[in-house]
Amino acid sequence: MRLIKNSMKSIRTMSSKPLQLVATPTCSLIEDHVNIKGDGFTPNTKLTLACQLRCSKEDFDFTSYAHIISSHKGAFDLNVTPSLGGTYKGVNGMGLFWSMTSNNSKRLQITNASNPLQYSVETYNGHITDFVGIKPLDSLKITRKIIKDDIIREEISSNGVFGTLFKPPGKGPFPAVMTVLGGVKKRHVVEDYAAVLANKGYITLALAFFGVEGLQKNYATTPVQIEYFENAVKYLQSTNEVNSEVIGVMGFSKGGDISVAMMSHLDGIKFVCVLNGVIFSVGTSTTYKTKTTNMAQQFTDRVKFIGDSMVDISEVMIDPREDPKSVHDFEHSNAELLIICGSKDLNWKSELHAALAKEKMDAVGKTNYEIVNYDNVGHLIDLPFTPIVTTGMHPLLPKGMLVDFGGTSDDKTAYAKDLELIWKKIFNFFDKQKKIQLMSKL
Repeated sequence: MRLIKNSMKSIRTMSSKPLQLVATPTCSLIEDHVNIKGDGFTPNTKLTLACQLRCSKEDFDFTSYAHIISSHKGAFDLNVTPSLGGTYKGVNGMGLFWSMTSNNSKRLQITNASNPLQYSVETYNGHITDFVGIKPLDSLKITRKIIKDDIIREEISSNGVFGTLFKPPGKGPFPAVMTVLGGVKKRHVVEDYAAVLANKGYITLALAFFGVEGLQKNYATTPVQIEYFENAVKYLQSTNEVNSEVIGVMGFSKGGDISVAMMSHLDGIKFVCVLNGVIFSVGTSTTYKTKTTNMAQQFTDRVKFIGDSMVDISEVMIDPREDPKSVHDFEHSNAELLIICGSKDLNWKSELHAALAKEKMDAVGKTNYEIVNYDNVGHLIDLPFTPIVTTGMHPLLPKGMLVDFGGTSDDKTAYAKDLELIWKKIFNFFDKQKKIQLMSKL
């Protein structure tokens, strides 16, 4: 009889409050925080929170989960409730988002920023890892938008310039930023960087320079011609909504090399942000009018194989000090410069390049630059609170071959924190340059 009483007491405890799984807000921008809470669960009991992101248009299939214990009141709040196991551990309000994994090492890269991402979050009894056939206790949907509803997205192919243009509401004139990345996705330009900067009030152009319809498939097949990027600057300058005096560029990986080259030759570029880039010409030579910057030497015999389908290419590129004719002459530019490096970058030695960039600029008295190293970051710098990936495909390597891009693969908490700091730094840098350029015209 006593056992029956105890059982009934347990049932009453569970049902004293209705189950509530709540996200605040349920709809937000992809770079914003979301607070996930629950109430009405059995006190002091094991629960599993599972999160899933599926999107056939972008070929996404990401999952994450956290093992938690409800409080003595039957509640939890991921801002204070630790995950004891799962895809992340410890207290991290956004852990379910950045710890997501896929079975194909894909990154969360966006090719159409107009399409919001729909996340499903579910709670289960116990600490489990297999959710097939198990009914959740409760569930909710979370929408993460890449761009604000009032941002205009326009695919362009004007005067030989290919990419996607994002325009904030209003007549402007707005400051403008071009984003140049080192890869594409399924023959489409990747729009993430440009989209989140457009949310901050910039006209942005996600610029393709290879791999999309109308351009060469591979950037290493012909020299990189800076005239193409000059035409992109002219395109922005011809747009009535753009403040032609406030145009910058943001380059990642090979795009960082190109951004430094643009800084070298184009007076229309007023500020430059380089993410894990280099200061020499990678994969091919770079030309502008009669000037040629040689392709940096590569040593393919330095490729290290990790198992059958992964490689470490961190030692492949020559030390730029040994190949000066491949180094861009950017130090005399008046453009403001921010260089961001991941200390665990295994694509190449981005910290060495940043240090040599400092030497070149210091030698000519240039002071309008900043270099920031982030200890826990590898080569890949994706948007904050998106899945952290440390391996992936490389546009110059055979299909199916993965590259170890660096970064801690077992506990990615520190990587996630550094990415959040990086994006705050990027936003602050561009906002500062916008104010500096505008103040200089008063």
